[in-house]
Amino acid sequence: MKYSLLIAFCVVSFCTTAQSNYLKEGHVNFALSSHQDMAWMDVPDKCTEFRIEKLLMPSLRMLEKDSSYCFTMEYALTLEEFLNKYPERKDELMQLTAKKRLDWGATFNQPYEGMLSGESLIRETYLGKRWLQKQFPGCEFVTAFNPDVPGRSLQTSQIHAKAGIKYGIISRFEPGIYQWFSPDGSSILCKSNGIYCDYARTLAGKKEKEEKKEYIRSIVHFWDPYYKENKMPSELFFLHTDDNEEPYDYQQIFEELSAEKDMPEFGYTTISTAMDKLVSKKSKPTRLEGEWPDLWLYIHNPTHHEAVSMMRDAQRNLVNVEKFGAVRGLLTGSFASYPQDKLNEAWKCAIYPDHGWGGNGGYITDEIYKEKFRQSQASANEMSEDVLGEIGGMIEHKQEGLPIVVFNPESWLRNDIVITKVNVYGLGRGHFVLTDDKGQHIPFQYLPIKGQTKDGDIQIAFQADSIPSIGYRSYYLKHVKDEIFEDAVTASNKIDIDNPYYRISFAAGGIKSIFDKRLNRELLRTDKFLGGEVFCTRSVGNGAGEFKEIQPITMEGFEKSSDYSPSWSIIESGRVREVRECRSKFKHATVIQRIIAYQNFPKIDIEIDLEGFTGEAYQEFRMTMPLNQSSSLISYEVPMGVVEIGKNDLSISAGHAGGLHYTTPLNETPLRECQNWFASSDDLSNVMLSSSVGVFGYKDATSNPVDYPVLQPVLLASRKSCHWKGNWYLQQGNHSYRFSLHSSDGDWKKTHQLGTQSAQPLLTAVGVKNGNNKILSPLQSFFSVDKKNVMVSTIKKCEDDDNVVVRLFDIEGMDSDVSLWSFKPIKKSCQTNIIEEPQKLIDNKGDILPVKIGHHSIETYKLEYK
Repeated sequence: MKYSLLIAFCVVSFCTTAQSNYLKEGHVNFALSSHQDMAWMDVPDKCTEFRIEKLLMPSLRMLEKDSSYCFTMEYALTLEEFLNKYPERKDELMQLTAKKRLDWGATFNQPYEGMLSGESLIRETYLGKRWLQKQFPGCEFVTAFNPDVPGRSLQTSQIHAKAGIKYGIISRFEPGIYQWFSPDGSSILCKSNGIYCDYARTLAGKKEKEEKKEYIRSIVHFWDPYYKENKMPSELFFLHTDDNEEPYDYQQIFEELSAEKDMPEFGYTTISTAMDKLVSKKSKPTRLEGEWPDLWLYIHNPTHHEAVSMMRDAQRNLVNVEKFGAVRGLLTGSFASYPQDKLNEAWKCAIYPDHGWGGNGGYITDEIYKEKFRQSQASANEMSEDVLGEIGGMIEHKQEGLPIVVFNPESWLRNDIVITKVNVYGLGRGHFVLTDDKGQHIPFQYLPIKGQTKDGDIQIAFQADSIPSIGYRSYYLKHVKDEIFEDAVTASNKIDIDNPYYRISFAAGGIKSIFDKRLNRELLRTDKFLGGEVFCTRSVGNGAGEFKEIQPITMEGFEKSSDYSPSWSIIESGRVREVRECRSKFKHATVIQRIIAYQNFPKIDIEIDLEGFTGEAYQEFRMTMPLNQSSSLISYEVPMGVVEIGKNDLSISAGHAGGLHYTTPLNETPLRECQNWFASSDDLSNVMLSSSVGVFGYKDATSNPVDYPVLQPVLLASRKSCHWKGNWYLQQGNHSYRFSLHSSDGDWKKTHQLGTQSAQPLLTAVGVKNGNNKILSPLQSFFSVDKKNVMVSTIKKCEDDDNVVVRLFDIEGMDSDVSLWSFKPIKKSCQTNIIEEPQKLIDNKGDILPVKIGHHSIETYKLEYK
């Protein structure tokens, strides 16, 4: 995809005089394919048309013409696109696939793995391998392709292996054959050419047949000692792929090379068949285990903040819909109203954008991608409101007042802050009080509402305690007469904040000190940066491209909040929270910092607004959190797991790959992709930031860098597509961000639940009284697990029937005997693979499913209730 002219025409020099003694008695399995992003080379519709008319149709003609010809498409969406246009050719494609002459990649598309949530990565296999198997029963789909992106998420191998995907095609990595492990012990066999398109592009540049033959010989000679040393079968996998590559006919070259005494026999094969032939009990592929941090992380969250924010919200909320949609089905005894089709379409929209942002016609592509995320987010919100409202309507309320039902989608008993909008029009004149399901008064605070309102709209914040796991608790808002209302609130007139957990002091432009009273320790070190401070500086580069390391920021035009000496103001002071705010007019935007501390809850929220960003090119905004730590462990959440830098990320470099030489050890990659949170800990404290953005740094990247950790979420970067006709990612306008600070002793294991829940707000259904089926009490849990290290990833209706699927995973690296509790008795249960194919029966005990979850393991179960 992103290949400079210099690299495009670079011919790797191989020794052509060597003999291929090891491979000459074997075969060269020549696997033809074509790499293509869903866009990038052009806008999506034109790329779709190219894939259909310039790739698949010519390939089908070649397959008809030459009975030995084979071809491979990289992902499942290409088949869906083709069948939408030519449905009458489905049987023909199925027969070719069954004969292993046509092959299809086993994922939906080729994403930035670290950008997607865990369930989104799994949906790549649902909408890939699982969908392909439904279209072509009896056919195998065992290879996942992601050869363009220089990165691999920690748990991808496990997700693929447990979906029945055995192989992976990677790139931008030292040429080799790798057994790539996830930390649970699952693995898949991966192949790298170096740069995926090296062979095909070099051959295309050689006009004479003899030149092509000589180059192919050089590839055989190059791999011969590697295969011998690693005891691989003498079955050389020759991957022939390039961007938008039309099919080639090599039959005559194969015949001539095969006739040479020092050459193996040449023939066509699919990529999956070529990988099959590499499998042997004697072979010793290079072992790899750990995260390969993504080099191209600027292309998503920092340069497409609005779009990726919608994606992150949609992916979380779709899981909420699945969980409570399954609960509603069990409550009503029917899954007729379970929104299966809407969920499938919303998931497809949520993962539709692959790694091909920007490019030729990038303004159109990026807007299409953003619209897909917008559709997914809107659909998830609509379905969530519907399902929570219906469950709320089943509650028999015994307290007076307007019901506010607070839902907890997480799998642990939860205390947290609720912010919800309520319409009190017509409820009477007077003040309001809030009570819980036991009639106890709950302090609440009025909040300002951003945006349009209608008569009676108010917004309140309150602390909700002991909200059951995957359940709810009810609260009630009612008005009281003025003469009996007692308001004991005394607003603070001090800028600094002091509560039972933290003492926070401010300086112009940021937080000067956070003293943790529980740890009796200062959390910040503010000799260079303040806490929650924002800086902007020059950031020249692309989102993706032919570079060997992440393009760094420079000090040109550097500015930070404290440069402007902004003063802090008291915005709110009430029963629930204290809010302080300051504004700084930077060169290209107004920066608003908001610090929120709670009277009885141990977290600090930091909100950042960039107002009126002008879209000046090559600018980057970051927030800073400088920590009073030494010898720190940096950790961050990834899909279905946690990376501890220097422990379970790769310590090697990516090595020589085509014309590039990646020299930086991968565990020294200075920026990382994260899911809900990132953290830093030493012997004395652990500080975690829950984050609304998906990219962060942890080392001071400015001049005269400090040697202590400075956590830095990357807010925005105005860079340019690496395509020579590509668009700018300027992002003019307003942008908002939110972070939550949690602290403890120990490390991230003490706070990961808090970090996750801060990114996943409690949900509310307000004023729901309709419905005749009042079968629920005001307080209810539906599912729970008895181990803190085990997370419930999703609960959903089974794809094929009206049973329920539950997916669990260990996040702390512990083997566990786990009891999953269900609010309804389970009739029968079995373990499945990750795409819900049954594997083995499990003896459940009434409403308890006892299972063993191995360290770092992701496990899926099917529960039958009727």
